[in-house]
Amino acid sequence: MSEIDDDTAADPPDALEMSVAAAMARQYGEDSRSFMKSLANLLESALPGEAQIRRTGLFGGDNRPIKRIEMEFRDVGGNALNATRFAIEDTGHGVLTAFRTQVVRGITLKTETIAVESWIASIGQAIGRRASASKSSRDALRQLLP
Repeated sequence: MSEIDDDTAADPPDALEMSVAAAMARQYGEDSRSFMKSLANLLESALPGEAQIRRTGLFGGDNRPIKRIEMEFRDVGGNALNATRFAIEDTGHGVLTAFRTQVVRGITLKTETIAVESWIASIGQAIGRRASASKSSRDALRQLLP
């Protein structure tokens, strides 16, 4: 009988994906502005350097309100030029706008506006899949998730 080392044991990918999406949906339901800040913190901690976070204003550093968050997920087993790009934007009019872009062979084929709830589910799954391949990302997500 073999024991599983805690360092190599991972949550099942589906469980991690659902946890990320559930935490994001809960935060969005509470307050969309704090959701943007929490999402930026999650991405910067779990997947450092992979998210593009645009803030409004000139002064205030990281305390400035977040205008837009973008994240790209490349195909794992297929062509490295194929990807899905996710973006969410605070237009300043109370409602967030979410986008999903399909990139094939480096060419943007389709950008669509989708419901924020669908965007949360999709990016939650993508973050969970990405984190399941990286121990440091899994550990960061575990610290951030309830």
